[in-house]
Amino acid sequence: MKLFTPGPVYLRREVLEAMSRQVISHRTQEFRSLLRKVVDDLKYVVQTTEGEVAVLTGSGTLAVESMVYSLIEPGDRVLLLSFGFFGERLRESLIRRGAVVDVVEAPLGDIVEISDVENALERRHYKALFTVFTETSTGVTLRELKRIAELAKKYGLLVCVDAISAIGGEEFYMDRWCIDAVAGCSQKCIGAPPGVSFVALSPEAIKVAEKVRGKPIYMDLTRYIKYVHERSETPYTPAINVLYGLETALQILKEEGLEGRWRRFRYLTDLLYERVKTIEFTRFPRFEVRSSTVAVLKVPSDLSAKSIVKTLREEFGIVVARGLGILENSVIRVGVMGYIAEEDIEYLVSGLKACIDILRS
Repeated sequence: MKLFTPGPVYLRREVLEAMSRQVISHRTQEFRSLLRKVVDDLKYVVQTTEGEVAVLTGSGTLAVESMVYSLIEPGDRVLLLSFGFFGERLRESLIRRGAVVDVVEAPLGDIVEISDVENALERRHYKALFTVFTETSTGVTLRELKRIAELAKKYGLLVCVDAISAIGGEEFYMDRWCIDAVAGCSQKCIGAPPGVSFVALSPEAIKVAEKVRGKPIYMDLTRYIKYVHERSETPYTPAINVLYGLETALQILKEEGLEGRWRRFRYLTDLLYERVKTIEFTRFPRFEVRSSTVAVLKVPSDLSAKSIVKTLREEFGIVVARGLGILENSVIRVGVMGYIAEEDIEYLVSGLKACIDILRS
């Protein structure tokens, strides 16, 4: 099977081999060296020299909710930018935390207008702005994130970003763009297995988190950061062998270079969008805001996403994802991340073309 899902991703052999090592204790010097290297490399990936990184054992959802619960208290007013399924899930997390949430929305396949964000900021005082960077459900990336973050900082807000499907695959500069908190994970653009996620916090965000009350023990990001500083350890038992895989995946990313990987994913995504034009699939997101890491394709009107996903898997060993929410059966989602090359895109396109022939025969 060849994975083209937007996480988890197809892994390189070196990553798989790294995970096969014998497990070690997380209270040893060997583990401390491993964790320190992973933390330093993640700082490179999010482009921060000023911030700190908390490494968590769990999926990207844990990272996002840890960001919410470590920075927000019940009654805090938050401005949320939402333009898809995961923006709405972020809204639910904030509401469950007890935040008062105002939302700036955009049509599916597009991003919010900066003027709408500024109007919201002028009307009320907020503690923080939360947004998804790459919306996995629609294949959209918030290309105006830097401008929006600068605007939010002018009004004194924390800027908190769910970058689960973007980190390592989209241009992103935490310090330069004035980002206070960013959540990422191992199993997408970095090219490691699932099981580890992380949150990077700015110095300002750390100060805020230290004062927040009622943080669940496992989601308290300040505790993770303190353990790294004082012991080079995690406070709880981590997924050690996943960290071995992550260490190797990060080394591979560094050898390619961040900008090199950003360019490669953008090239492959654009290649996919160009190739499918001839076989009746069309790009769902607006061109200017398309993601470099998640391609979302509208299926031919006489076919269903469910049947295409099933046929691709059973006939060609290709695994893609259906749409989410109201797009469940009208689009397919392709992860252009992980160990994927140009020939893989060509194989996927040939499989999609054959699917149409099979389903219409």
